[in-house]
Amino acid sequence: DPVKKEVVLDLVLKKGPLVHVRWIHISGNSKTRDYVIRREMHILEGDLYNQKKVDDSVRFVRRIGFFSGVNIKPVKVGDDLADLQVRVEEGSTGTLSAGASYSSVEGLIGTLRLSLGNFSGRGQRLNISLESGGDSSTYSVSFTEPRLFSGPFSLGLYLYSKTNTYSQYTQSSVGKGVRLGYRFSDLST
Repeated sequence: DPVKKEVVLDLVLKKGPLVHVRWIHISGNSKTRDYVIRREMHILEGDLYNQKKVDDSVRFVRRIGFFSGVNIKPVKVGDDLADLQVRVEEGSTGTLSAGASYSSVEGLIGTLRLSLGNFSGRGQRLNISLESGGDSSTYSVSFTEPRLFSGPFSLGLYLYSKTNTYSQYTQSSVGKGVRLGYRFSDLST
């Protein structure tokens, strides 16, 4: 209607068939194994297609921190079937840092730390720390499996060795620890 400057639209919505997910294809993961991505997916093969579950899957795959990009695209393969194309871009998951400091008590202290966030492509974390100088040295190694048996439990192991040399004696300590965690909901890590 040019006089009222209005446009009248008639929309006809026709309900189509329900669509199920047939296959989930993962690509772009040159280092990370498929199951590390699949265990974070909230939509699975055989499920009824649900856009909220697809969006949640993108969010949770991105949240593990191994990928700089995550994209999930449905591809229709029939009237009631669709495949999901999961495309990830591997990001940097490791750091190496070195440092030096000077203390009037200890003298020159050197520090070296290595952190691997996706150790061996299985989603595990490995941290190695070395600190030495003056009359003290500390060495530690920690390993974390964030999804033990792809379930809600996490397991961490920690080893350390510390030595301090004083004028009258030397104090040495060696220790180990075990951490067990539980993922209560999707809001926790």
